[in-house]
Amino acid sequence: MADSFYEPTDDEQTWQPTRATVGPWSPTMQHGGPPAALLVREAERLGAAAFDGPADALRVSVDFFGPITTEPLTVSAEVVRAGRSVTLFDAHLDQGGRTQLRGTVWLLRRAEDSATPDVPGPASGIPEPEALKTFDAWDFPYVEHFEWRQVFGLANEPGPAQVWARPLVPLVPGEQTSSLQRAVLIGDSGSGVSAELHWSEWSFVNVSLDVQLLRAMVDDWLLLDARTRLAPTGTGLTSTILHDRAGVVGQVGQNLVISRL
Repeated sequence: MADSFYEPTDDEQTWQPTRATVGPWSPTMQHGGPPAALLVREAERLGAAAFDGPADALRVSVDFFGPITTEPLTVSAEVVRAGRSVTLFDAHLDQGGRTQLRGTVWLLRRAEDSATPDVPGPASGIPEPEALKTFDAWDFPYVEHFEWRQVFGLANEPGPAQVWARPLVPLVPGEQTSSLQRAVLIGDSGSGVSAELHWSEWSFVNVSLDVQLLRAMVDDWLLLDARTRLAPTGTGLTSTILHDRAGVVGQVGQNLVISRL
């Protein structure tokens, strides 16, 4: 097992992917979650000085321009719109001289005093992850770097599913993985846990990833309540509701391109 998803290089914006990033389609191709989370991290790093008080990255929209290999990659971000309460960042991931990922990230100021009602209680009917057994449904490196607990459905069989997951290693060494980074890192698996087609016969790669959080997550565990719908046009759509121990915390949308292997 790798110690993190990425290792630093001499350039603070260039990263070496570890085997933890390798997805199901090729031993030299990354899963979409880790590089998208790295985009969020870069925006958060740039945004650390954008507010004079606490702020949370609560929304990211990522477009995948092409496959991301396990070669070194570079991330960068810039401010698009700066405000007192919200700031928008444009982030890029480049590899081999080409932009392979582009994302927009919103940081929102955290209010100290608010009339907003308290966070709702635990989601009704969903057992705590500790009450469930660990399962191993897949055999590629990315999934080996998470702990998985099945609630509903079968992650290695077609159909909707509910799955608790948490990363076993940080995104980068020596840093705590933020809420939006974790939501992206795990949430991109929604199309996998709720796959309607068999992995050995079909490819269902997402070209986009949209993640919205209601608030910061309460701990490392995140539940994916995922469903995939397919169209006869070779496209699909995965919708995932995210839960933590305190209740619903966000949602994920993925547009899929379907093809036979």
